[in-house]
Order: sequence, then C-alpha cells, then structure tokens
Amino acid sequence: MIKKIVIILILAAIGFGVWTIFKNAKAEEDAKLASTKRTTTVIVTDIQTSVETTATIQPVISTEIKSEINGKIATIFIKDGDAVKKGDKLIELDTVSLQADKTEALRSFQSRELALEKAKRDFERMTKLDKDGFVQKKDLMDAETSYKSAEIDVQLAQTRLDKAEENLSKTLIVAPHDGIITDMKLTEGQVIVGASSVNNGMILMKIHDLSQLQAESNVNELDVKKISVGMKTILSFDSVPEAKIQGTISRIAPFAQKIDNVSSFPIVVSFSRGEYPIKPGISANLSIPIETAENAVAVVVSALFIENKERFVYVSNSDGSTEKRPVKTGLSNTRYVAITEGLKEGEEVLITRPSTNGRR
Repeated sequence: MIKKIVIILILAAIGFGVWTIFKNAKAEEDAKLASTKRTTTVIVTDIQTSVETTATIQPVISTEIKSEINGKIATIFIKDGDAVKKGDKLIELDTVSLQADKTEALRSFQSRELALEKAKRDFERMTKLDKDGFVQKKDLMDAETSYKSAEIDVQLAQTRLDKAEENLSKTLIVAPHDGIITDMKLTEGQVIVGASSVNNGMILMKIHDLSQLQAESNVNELDVKKISVGMKTILSFDSVPEAKIQGTISRIAPFAQKIDNVSSFPIVVSFSRGEYPIKPGISANLSIPIETAENAVAVVVSALFIENKERFVYVSNSDGSTEKRPVKTGLSNTRYVAITEGLKEGEEVLITRPSTNGRR
C-alpha cells in the first residue's frame, strides 16, 4: 500500500514538472510573439525633405584696420571691445617728422613760385624786345624754356606739398563704420608699419559691424544641386535654444573646395537676428527645406522593407495574421516615408520582420 502511494506521488510530481515547463515555454513564446509583433499605425501627415548642415555666424561687414603710413603711435583713443561709430578716433600717430616734411615742402613750393615769377617776367620782356627787333631768336627761346621749366618745378613742388599734407592727415586713423573693436593689442609709443604697394602693412585692429550678421556654411556636392540663391532656410542655435530664425541663401560659390577630402560648396545665408543675443563666431544648425508632400499617407521609415528593388510592408490584420503587401512610395525624410499606393490611413503595419508570414 505504501509502495503504491509513493508511486502515485512520484507520478504527480512528474506531471507537475511537465506542466510547469510547458507553462514557462508558452509564456516565453507569447513574450517572443509580442516582441516581434510591434506595430505602428498608418497616418496622414506632411513630409518635408531638407538639406541639413552646420554654419558659423560672421558679420557681414568686418574690416581690418591698417595705417597707410609708417609712424609711431602717439595716442590711443579706444580699447579692445569698445563700440565705435563711423568717424570716431581710433589712434593718432606722432606728427613731428611729418610736420617738418610739410614745412620743407611748403618752403620749396614758395621758392619755386618766386622762380616762376622771375622766369615769366624775363620771358615777357624778351617777347617785347623781339617785337621791336632788339633780341636774337635764341635768347627768346631760352627765356621761353626757362619759363616753362619754372612752371614744371612749381607743379612738382605743389605735388610734394600735397603729399606731405596728405601724410600728415593720415596720422589720425578713424573708424570706417560702426562696430566693435577686436584684436587690438597696441601700446602708445609703438612703431607701426603702414600698408604700401610692396608691404601689406600691420593689422592694428578689427572692427565688426554686429548689426548685420550672416551664416557661412558648406554644402556637399550631392546636395548643392538641390539648392539655389533665394531659397528660405531655418537657423537654430545650440547656445541660443529659444532662437528659430528664418534666413535666405544669398550666395553659393561657383567652385567647390576640398574640406576633409570632400568637395563642398561654400554658401552664405543672410538673416536678421532680431532681439536674440546671437554673436559672431557661434555655431548654427542650418536647415534648407527642399520639397514638401502635404497630407500624405505615411509610415515610419522602419516599417518599409526593400528586397530586390521591391518595396513592401507587413500589414497586421485584425484576425492576427500578417500580410506582406507591396507598396509604392513617394517623398521621404529621416522619419517618415509617403505611401502613394498600397496602404490607407489607420491600418497597422509591423516595424520588424515577422518570424513567419500568415497566422501565428
């Protein structure tokens, strides 16, 4: 009797174990089925494609300030970071040597004028004597030559005087336009080299007009054919997240440049910063809308499958079956793809391949 009870208990234990294994296996299968049957709903939405790139903000007007003459800095009127208006004094060079040059040129001019007056009187006198027959032709011609030579000497002296006055006026350097002073590292008493035909000259400072900014970017050779001057753009900024600004492409370079071994075309986008604290040098995200499909039947990109150029989706039917259905596609972006034929709004499609087709 006891032996029979033991056998019954053993059989019951074995049965319970088998039932437990079956139950766990079924739960695992159900979980796997649930995980493979993730679906998404076909929707109607607007799909927009765009060229995305980054840009750097730069002022439209930025000027390197140089002196036109050599000299020693006598006075500095501004400091780095100052805001200036057009015509404001920036620096003034020492005028002692240039003033001496002007004085010398003035004395030379006055001397040449006196010589011209004498030569003119001599020529007029010789001309009168020639009419009366009291002078030889050679003497008259010599007097005329001296007169003309004196005229040329006066012109040369006038040129030297004008040059000396011009150089003296160039000792005062003023702002060519409104802006902010940057890159100014000068000291009074410092000797500077001016720009000339044989020398680029020393950059004294830079002035940036912050009232007019532009975004400078590069578009790769594949995308540049999609854009044109005049197209609208959207600028956003990581450093100024609240700013979403519309801009316009104002320039596309005619030739490509090699950047990291990729051929890219520099472009310029003009925009108005409005009240946002956007400054030169910061980075911007540039989005150039290319094409829009309005009210398009669409699915997420992960729901579309492609094999041998065939495009299809897996439709999840209400009875639990899965249908592989070919579709025709239209415009797409990184998130959605338009379905022009094969689906309708509200249908459910899988976003992963099913393990088998048909009823599970």
